[in-house]
Amino acid sequence: MDCRGSLPVLVFVACLLTVPGAGRAHDSSKSRKPAAQQLSNDLARLALHKVYVPDFLDTSGKQTVLGCFFGASFSKLIDENAKTFAIASRIEVHRYLAKNGWGDSDLSNTDVLSKLASEFSLDGILLGVISSDKGAYTIDFAIHDVAGKELLRTQYREKIDPVFSANLPVENEASGGNYYFVGLDGVTTPKCVRCPSPSYPEGERARKVQGLVVLSVLVTASGKADQIYLLKKLDPDLDREAIDTVSSWRFEASKIPDGSKVAVRIPIEITFRLY
Repeated sequence: MDCRGSLPVLVFVACLLTVPGAGRAHDSSKSRKPAAQQLSNDLARLALHKVYVPDFLDTSGKQTVLGCFFGASFSKLIDENAKTFAIASRIEVHRYLAKNGWGDSDLSNTDVLSKLASEFSLDGILLGVISSDKGAYTIDFAIHDVAGKELLRTQYREKIDPVFSANLPVENEASGGNYYFVGLDGVTTPKCVRCPSPSYPEGERARKVQGLVVLSVLVTASGKADQIYLLKKLDPDLDREAIDTVSSWRFEASKIPDGSKVAVRIPIEITFRLY
């Protein structure tokens, strides 16, 4: 945050890092909580003891960024409600699958599922198939035992939030074949360690142009701001000032539970205001 005096006005420039889908008025994750609570109740009623929530697949059986996010999101929310069962660590399972040349899309293979169940003492798996139509995501859930038998099927729908969607990583941002999201799977929030505030161009200040610029920023594993996209425009010069300034920022990168640094995409808000 930077407050600068000028004559005859006071210029205020505020910079805020936010977490995708968290604490905002458009927070679509609110609808996931009751759905996750119901799934938690279902898992408990089925008397399962340890369950894995993989990346959800698309209708063609492919792993996607969106499916990874929703798998991680529901895994966390269900774990928060779990009392009689445990949720397996997605990062540990992914590491085991990758070591053997497999992925979540291979869990339809009963041999792969059996070996995974033995390695992590699983007795259940919560599968999801995600699709989108008419402005909403639809997830078809299926709870299976480790022999592949379906125990329960249900469905969830969530309205598509353009801001949330724009802050998802793009396909070429995978780190070692995996996508990471702040606050999910034990991923920490990046901390900005050198964050100069943008200046207020004289022309915009004289014209009293003020408001909010929202950027989508990839914070790399080396702590750099990269691949910056403009989500909410304000004024061409102020937009450019925000992008140029944030591109110079340096961060303490996000980490996963084992301490490894990973890349994450986050929204950053820049507010230009005159008082």
